[in-house]
Amino acid sequence: VLVEVFERWQAVDSPWRRRLAKSLAAASGLSLEGVSAGLDLGLSEWSGSALRQAIESERAQWRSTPHRQWVPFQSTSLLMAGCIPMPSLLQPALSLASGSPVLVKTSSRDPVTAPLLRESIQAVDEEIGTALEVVSFPSHDEPCLDRFLASECIVASGPDSTLRALAARIKPN
Repeated sequence: VLVEVFERWQAVDSPWRRRLAKSLAAASGLSLEGVSAGLDLGLSEWSGSALRQAIESERAQWRSTPHRQWVPFQSTSLLMAGCIPMPSLLQPALSLASGSPVLVKTSSRDPVTAPLLRESIQAVDEEIGTALEVVSFPSHDEPCLDRFLASECIVASGPDSTLRALAARIKPN
């Protein structure tokens, strides 16, 4: 499913790509030309086969070590930062491809990439699309943040101060 999704995104005339460029330019303040050029560059390398190869490479490393097995996380929480769209496309897709359902808290500068990715996945496979959920809550809402950080796997982007603050909140499990 994700291979097909990325093949659709990679097409130069992709409606998903056009929607993202327009929406992200409006939300982030970046120019439409700059966002489009960035997507052209990023998606020139990240095809469906590149996604498949990345996952197969990871799994091969696990299989090459005796007594290790690939077990997906029960849940992955992704805290996004900035307004460059490729991390917001790749991080959720790679987590889903590894077999983990994903919660994404979008960046305030890019509230559009993850929801469009989810929509594009649902267009190919509704069930897989429901394994990606985009959440929104104020950064000062500590109870919500603690629930978000209760996932088995947490991937966070942002400045060092943000990462240190998050690390102090995460329970060692």
